[in-house]
Amino acid sequence: MTESALVSTPHSSSPVSFPRLERPRRPGLSTRGEVARHAILEAAIRVVGERGLSEASLAVVAAEAGASKASVLYHFGTRERLLRAVASQTLDRLYERIAKTTASLPRGRDAIRVGVEALFAREHRPVLMASREMSGLGMRDTVVGREVQDGFEELAKLVARLIPSPEPRAQDIGHAVVMAVHGYVDLWLCSGEDDPGRFRSRAIEAAHAILDSIGKP
Repeated sequence: MTESALVSTPHSSSPVSFPRLERPRRPGLSTRGEVARHAILEAAIRVVGERGLSEASLAVVAAEAGASKASVLYHFGTRERLLRAVASQTLDRLYERIAKTTASLPRGRDAIRVGVEALFAREHRPVLMASREMSGLGMRDTVVGREVQDGFEELAKLVARLIPSPEPRAQDIGHAVVMAVHGYVDLWLCSGEDDPGRFRSRAIEAAHAILDSIGKP
């Protein structure tokens, strides 16, 4: 996961500025080529998120994108490389969604709540499903595994910047919040329920409980 330079900000109640995660443009690819590549990647995310990893063949993705299989191969080379791009993109989406919704908020419980609520948005479910599929693939593909690890590390850094007071264990707390929330996201996705309400509420409670434990022995 490629990230631009981090913006260093002091711990305070002022809004936090988050870096955008930027992907370098593929060398030699025209604007039209970038558009085509993006459309294929978006189609792959939809297929993986809505139908599962096993259904994400190059032919199915090409049909979903309204492109040819040859075009998919031109832009990504192999199914393996396409799925690695899906892993990277879905994790970036999670980061960007939380960063965007919390950027104007002061550090603290409200920022954590808003970030969790954004993550559990119904329209975001296909991306969450795709990310979950990629986590499973990461157990077999070391490149995807590194993408998943890096993605969760960046999410933990983001959460650490939302902690309301100076805290030497901020990164560890960020990890704890991310993993707790991730557990409830998985429960929602596995439940088959369309409404994430009860899982979202429990995730917020868990995150707040971790924040409340700061300073306690």
